[in-house]
Amino acid sequence: MVKREKLNQLYHLQKGIVLQSSWLEKQGYSYELQQRYRKSKWLIPVGDGAYVRTGDKVGFEGAIYALQKQSNLSIHPGGTTAFFSGPRMTKLTLFGGAKEKLPKWFCRHDWEIKINFHATSFFGPKYRIDK
Repeated sequence: MVKREKLNQLYHLQKGIVLQSSWLEKQGYSYELQQRYRKSKWLIPVGDGAYVRTGDKVGFEGAIYALQKQSNLSIHPGGTTAFFSGPRMTKLTLFGGAKEKLPKWFCRHDWEIKINFHATSFFGPKYRIDK
């Protein structure tokens, strides 16, 4: 039987974000529990090690949020994409620290937009747009 408390907590998290398996584990959702939720269709995989909640619509914004808040990466939009987003946007430029890279789940998922990622030391190791 799935603990209702954990399931309720899962659905009280912010809507529209990717939930990374490693982060969920730190929040008390064991690998086994995550697999139960996946089998029960409460979590839908967007790639290896990343999920969305059933019924949640998640775009690249929710994925970037997860990278920043759950993985503590400095990955952020840059160039013209930092100032413009909308239905006609066809390309997203992302920047990250010199030693950072996008996880496989992010790269392999179809975000319905072309994504260019640049690792750079220009902003320093801890530059984040939310600080």
